Amino acid sequence: MESGSTTNSSRSKTSRSDDEIGWKYNKLQDPNNSSRVVCNFCNKVTTGGITRAKRHQIGIKGDVAPCPKCPPAVREELWVNLQQKTTTKKLEKEMFMSSCGTVDLEEEDEEEEFMPRESTLTIGGRSKKAKIGQHKGPMDLYMYQKPEETLKKRKLEKCRQSSIKDSNKELRAETIQYIARFFYQNGISFNVARSESFKLMVEAIGQYGKNLKPPSYHELRVSCLNKELEYTKKLMEYHRKQWPRYGVTIMSDGWTDRRQRSIINFLVNSPAGTMFVKSIDASAFVKTGEKLFELIDSIVEEIGEEHVVQLVTDNGSNYVAAGKYIYSIVFVIFLTLNLIY
Repeated sequence: MESGSTTNSSRSKTSRSDDEIGWKYNKLQDPNNSSRVVCNFCNKVTTGGITRAKRHQIGIKGDVAPCPKCPPAVREELWVNLQQKTTTKKLEKEMFMSSCGTVDLEEEDEEEEFMPRESTLTIGGRSKKAKIGQHKGPMDLYMYQKPEETLKKRKLEKCRQSSIKDSNKELRAETIQYIARFFYQNGISFNVARSESFKLMVEAIGQYGKNLKPPSYHELRVSCLNKELEYTKKLMEYHRKQWPRYGVTIMSDGWTDRRQRSIINFLVNSPAGTMFVKSIDASAFVKTGEKLFELIDSIVEEIGEEHVVQLVTDNGSNYVAAGKYIYSIVFVIFLTLNLIY
């Protein structure tokens, strides 16, 4: 009884809410010091208030050592409570910012941590300076999901909370205006907005949160490009592994650019999908069937003659002549003249 009265006294002295679930499993070491909390299961003393004590019992790594004696049921209860408080607080903040335009956030709730920064918000045509916290929710890093996974879940959702939509309506309108302006000022095709990579990019930015430093000219030109090259090579490797099993069709797409150069794009199609191989300035090859044959033959060798079962080309006379040369050497490849071109 004495311990219980001490705990209640501690709550009143430190202005703790009676509905804080963390006090069911923790207590203050000193009634006059709200930062030092004792775990009821392992007696570990944590500093930083009840939030850090709950993280200790939940077992969130990187912040405080996990409690070795906390029951799974308690850990789950604290986890759910922490998530609910984080979500509620975030929604309240967004709704308040949307209605007021700017606000100096002095966060008092211990469930979220903020790193103040100055930012200019434009609401209703007026620009104001406001301190906006960099949100670091307690579950953000622990429950991060890849943009691909988030998009899949979003497609399955048929009903969203109208209150969230309403609170974000004005903020979204201003945000997408910046995106639209980026399209307009840089001459980007509107069809890009339909691409999956564009949606993934927007989702990834949202997952990161505020203070994302955009990629620099050097990063786009060197480091990011090299990473994307490696990513593309891995995709191509998957396709190449399917070629011996099913065989492939080599497709050529000839066109003329503004400088009147004859360009040929070569693609490889298989049950795994269609893969771009290379684009060649064929101005010196397309004049005669023999020269064109040399070019096509080099592509066949690059792909692997044993994998190629069909060639799809333009129906020009030079391609017909090149096809005859191919037939005279390789009898197992079928030549299809594409009547579309």
